[in-house]
Order: sequence, then structure tokens, then C-alpha cells
Amino acid sequence: MNILEWTGFVVCAGCVLLAVVGFFWVKDKFSGKPKDEPPKTEPPKTKPPQTEPPKVYIRTTADEKCDEYNTQICELVDRTRRSIPPTYDSNRIINYHGTASEGDFPHQALILFTKKNDRKITCGGTLISRNFVLTAAQCLHLAGAKPKIEVKLGTVYANSDKDNGKSYGVEKIHVHPSYSEARVLHDIALLKLDKKVDFSQMIRPICLNTKYLGKDHYPKTVALGWGSYTTGYSYSYSSSLKWAQLHIDEDRNSVCGESLKAFGNDAQRLICTFNKDGAVAYQGDFGGPLQISKKGCADENTSFYELLGVFSRYQRLVDDKGSGRYNHFTKVALYVPWIEKIVWS
Repeated sequence: MNILEWTGFVVCAGCVLLAVVGFFWVKDKFSGKPKDEPPKTEPPKTKPPQTEPPKVYIRTTADEKCDEYNTQICELVDRTRRSIPPTYDSNRIINYHGTASEGDFPHQALILFTKKNDRKITCGGTLISRNFVLTAAQCLHLAGAKPKIEVKLGTVYANSDKDNGKSYGVEKIHVHPSYSEARVLHDIALLKLDKKVDFSQMIRPICLNTKYLGKDHYPKTVALGWGSYTTGYSYSYSSSLKWAQLHIDEDRNSVCGESLKAFGNDAQRLICTFNKDGAVAYQGDFGGPLQISKKGCADENTSFYELLGVFSRYQRLVDDKGSGRYNHFTKVALYVPWIEKIVWS
């Protein structure tokens, strides 16, 4: 091949190569295919702040029974008077000035334990249904083995000729399975009465607190009892029902706070009330209620009550923090499942 022919061949080959390259360039340009670009880095995805769903309060059987009983009461009671003292002119049970009248606290129960030597031990209790009274477990331990138990409802008098209440026997006793006599913890028990209770203006159940919200929600709590109104070793029991307004104390650095430290995590199971010179529940008041009042029937002439605690412990304190008295009450809201299983199963 001479040089002329070789030159022609090279030129032809170059033309072919340019045609091929041009073909693919045109194809890429008009095919819509994006040019090769460096990979894009997306910014890290940030999760939106998580908000907790609103807590939905699930009504319990105790809540439903409260509504049921209150509806029945509004249909039955004589609405000519209130069932709560119109004014609280006292702040004491010890050195008391507040005495209940008939019908003021129709859920209050007087429990009498008679031992073999005829010695009577008095405790308080609270009617919560047609068949059950709630009280403190320690009352049953103090009474000893197989005491005779009498429950009186619809009365404000103890061992008095004025007593016109109704008496009931006890068919069965339910002490909380975790009750600790040594620590005075889980101090709660149920008494099943030997016959059903007919509700009336003078005898009707209390509602159970099923969700404890803290002291700010319960500025005025009331304790009841027939217990001793003198301190010391010589007890002088009351012949009539007394009431006192107490104040819940949840300050960890207060006398109440110090008193609860010994219970560790179980301290949440107790409600503490403290008064420097004021109201306390005392000997003979064990098992009685710590309660608040609630709106009653439509005409507001009947008040209902809600049970926060069961009286469990009394202590007088004298130390560098000062002197005073405090009470421990078993927090009812934490025992509602146990109560429901026995009372309304």
C-alpha cells in the first residue's frame, strides 16, 4: 500500500471514529439521561420530637360502683339535711371540739372485738359496699385468735343508750396477704358482714379513691374515730364520734418525710399527716377513714365522700425539728385491685 492509500485509510478510520463518538454524544444529550454527577449526600434525617400520648384514665370497677351506689342514694335519702358538718369549728380529735351528729358520716363503722377476758378493743372502719367494711389489719392481730367481732353502722355513739345503729356479725375476714405487723405496712383488711346492708340516709357506703393525685388536690381531709382523746398511758375513749381536719404533708425534709424514710420504696404506700399542735388520730381510731367530701345529689343537700386512707399509725415526735404528732394512713388507691377482686368479683 503506497502512502496515498495509507493516508486515505487513516482518514476514513478517523471519520468512522468521529461518527461513532458523535452518535453517542447526540444520544446522551437528547435522551434526557442525566450526566454523571458526584453522588449527592442527603442531610441526616432528624426524628420529630416524640410527645407522649395523653394518659387515659381507665375507670375501675370501684368507680362504677361509686356511681351506682350514689345514684341509688340520691333516689333514697331524705334530702332535708346535709351529711357533712356545715362548719369545721375544730381541728382536733385529741383535745377535740368536733362531734359528729347522726347522719353526718353514714359510712363510718364502729368495730368491737371482744376477747375471752371480755376486754373490748375498739377500731374504726368504713362501709364500702352492701357486704364489706374496710379497716386496718392490725385491729385483727390486736384482737387475738377468734375474737367475737361486732360491726355497728348508722350510729355516732359507742356503748351508749343513745345508740340506735344496726349491728352486724362478720362472716369472713380478709387480711392483706403482705401485711407486716413488724413494719406496720400493707395495714389493710376487709370484713365481710353476715348480712347485706340496706342503704339509707344513716347508712351508706363511701367511694374509694382509685387514683391518688397528691396533697395539692386534697387540701381538706377529715379523719374520724371514737378513739382516745387523751395521750399517755391512761386512755380515755370517746362515747361519741369525733372528726378532725388533717393536712397531708409530702415534704421529704419534714417530720413526715423523715418518718417515711424507714419504709424505703414502700413509703409511697402511705399518706402522712402532721400537725405541730393540732389534729391527730389516736389509740382506738385505727382502721378509721381519711376522707374528702365530694359533690352530692343534684340539690346539693347530700354530700358524698371519697376514701383516701385507712388509719394505721400514730407517733409523737420531739427532736431538733421541734415537737408534734403525725399519722400514717394506708393509701387506698394502691389496694383497689385487691379490694375489687374480693368485694366485686
